[in-house]
Amino acid sequence: KINKVESSYNEKQKDVIFALNNAMDYYRLLIDSEKGLMALNYSESRGLNANIREKFSIGYADGDSLVDFLKNKKGVDESTLINASLINSIGNDFFKNRLIFGIKNDFGDIVAMSGRTLSNEDSKYINSAENLVFKKNNILYNFHNAKEHALRAHEIYIVEGFMDVIALYKAGIENVVAIMGTALTENHVHKLSGLTVNLLLDSDKAGINATIKSIKILMENNIKTNVVINDGQKDPDEVFINSGKDGVVKLINNKKTALEFIYELHKKKYDINSMEQMEAFMISFKKYLAMGTEFEKDVFANKMQNELNMSKELILKDITKKFETQQAPATHSQPRREEIKIDSSKYNNHAYMLIRSMIRSKKISDYYINNKKFMVNWTDGQLEVIAALINKKH
Repeated sequence: KINKVESSYNEKQKDVIFALNNAMDYYRLLIDSEKGLMALNYSESRGLNANIREKFSIGYADGDSLVDFLKNKKGVDESTLINASLINSIGNDFFKNRLIFGIKNDFGDIVAMSGRTLSNEDSKYINSAENLVFKKNNILYNFHNAKEHALRAHEIYIVEGFMDVIALYKAGIENVVAIMGTALTENHVHKLSGLTVNLLLDSDKAGINATIKSIKILMENNIKTNVVINDGQKDPDEVFINSGKDGVVKLINNKKTALEFIYELHKKKYDINSMEQMEAFMISFKKYLAMGTEFEKDVFANKMQNELNMSKELILKDITKKFETQQAPATHSQPRREEIKIDSSKYNNHAYMLIRSMIRSKKISDYYINNKKFMVNWTDGQLEVIAALINKKH
């Protein structure tokens, strides 16, 4: 079964998705068989019960029987199996003795997989290669489940791994997605427009760097951003195991705004007793402050004046003009384009979210108008007319 309207995929894409969805069905059956007993026991020990495995498409790959099933019973040719990362170049199963996490696109179709080893001898995770329907910079894990909850809550949580997504879900937080081992991209941002983004990435050096990169691209695109402060430095899955739902809720409520987070990092990085370091602090932080609201600029200019003895006038001097020459993004203070009103009850939520995003940003509007193969599958012909009108309005 393919969830997106079939005409939206070309024939080769359909073949890959057909193979991947059937492989996932097979892996789901295998985990409940005698062959999958070790994987079943492991998944249960990690809190992945039958309901969770169904919700998140989790199964088991033994590495011995998938090719025969797909070739002989489903009629999938070898080139498609290779393109879908289900077999390797010599014809063996790509995933062997691994717990399998299905990766779905925005429409709920399996487009890739990730396999966690069940032994200590192999790489912890291996992932499908990018293919005709899978590009890491366009996928947010669990977005197909999270998008409606995010629209209702007006916010979304971004975490680092599958188990972190599942931990928040078990704690009753369903507006959560994970990045696919890469920093946020413009393609991701198009999905997040109009939402407040709460970043909950790892607290190690790599996680901090990913948080900083994510803050930059989100602020550049005028998306309100918070950072969850993980003082205990345990990932959400560990927090849930140790402290249950209450522990996870307490964790995600410990937030700072993106600018507060960046400001505290700067205070730790720069020596405030060195004039040269203080100047470097100001130059660096102003790049982020320039993307804040007028209120935030005033607040942080006062903080820097009171805490660091910097000149407020110097902090704010030419702050907008300076970054305009570097193609500065729109700031939060710019008026939103809200003149067009849409009754969301008439349309599916994904379509409504995209239309609303197109109203707010000409960049997003241009992107979707000029790249129709990425456009949402409109449920009403009038939506295409509305999209064209939005583009004309910008």
